[in-house]
Amino acid sequence: MGQKDEAIIDLMREVAWFMEWNGDLASSELADMQREICRWRRIWPIEQARTILVFRAHQMSNRVLELSGLVEKTLTPSSPTG
Repeated sequence: MGQKDEAIIDLMREVAWFMEWNGDLASSELADMQREICRWRRIWPIEQARTILVFRAHQMSNRVLELSGLVEKTLTPSSPTG
């Protein structure tokens, strides 16, 4: 395992801890994201999964920003109102 992969695993652990530290403020959706990140961390690195992880990280990042109120909800073609 390379240094970059080890850094990614450490980053995923820190993200999971940050989500846990939200405590009572955390939604069930955030808890689901935390569990998903922990699953990704256990199987990393899998070369074929890199593209999928990039996609999911982008989706989760956007959703966390929406939940924080820092950005408005984005409309996507797959959303009922988009």
